[in-house]
Amino acid sequence: EQLPARNFPHRLLSYGLGKSSGVRGRAVSVRGNQIHFMVKGETFELNAPAPHNVSNALAAIACGVLFGVPAKDIRRALKGLDLHNGRQSLQRVGSWWVIDDTYNANPVSFRSAIETLKNLKTTGRKIVVCADMLELGAKAGALHYEVGKVLAGMKPDLVLSHGNHAKHIVRAITEHSAGTPAFHHPDLNDLHARLIRFCRAGDAILIKGSRGMRMERTVDYLKKKAGR
Repeated sequence: EQLPARNFPHRLLSYGLGKSSGVRGRAVSVRGNQIHFMVKGETFELNAPAPHNVSNALAAIACGVLFGVPAKDIRRALKGLDLHNGRQSLQRVGSWWVIDDTYNANPVSFRSAIETLKNLKTTGRKIVVCADMLELGAKAGALHYEVGKVLAGMKPDLVLSHGNHAKHIVRAITEHSAGTPAFHHPDLNDLHARLIRFCRAGDAILIKGSRGMRMERTVDYLKKKAGR
């Protein structure tokens, strides 16, 4: 049963990319390191290259519509949104681009992060530093392997993993993308040492892991190195 077909006394306003959405996003595109999209002839933009943020923005636009907020004010608010919260936040760290996605991780969000890195426009190479996706139960190894297969299809320039399960990501890349250098590191300090030897100006680095893996340590490490 469709939700709008039910006899609710309230006004219902849906949002999304589908044709039936009341607030429908269209013409989604990545330009540089921004997302652009249209809603009812109005163009909106987000200072973040993560496609999943369009759905979040559409929810905000729907709320604005319900409360009568002018489109120009919604547009200005979305354009000024600062996403530096560990959820695919794009940061300039020295001469590198860093996608900080250290807040949490699961197979769906990892795939989204891969797409973000793929779409990112940069003059350098693309590097993935990944750690365990926690609390996946008995299928943890298989789920990490499947994410590794997706990552192998992107063909990044380097993949470094850390943790008990992330080694399966490296195994998948080794088996499905032989030309991609991929290394597992039980010790995070060893990972950092390899990473800094590889990095060059213009490189983009995705850092991804569950909250319990504390991969913000790698973000902090790069900031420290960039500050020297």
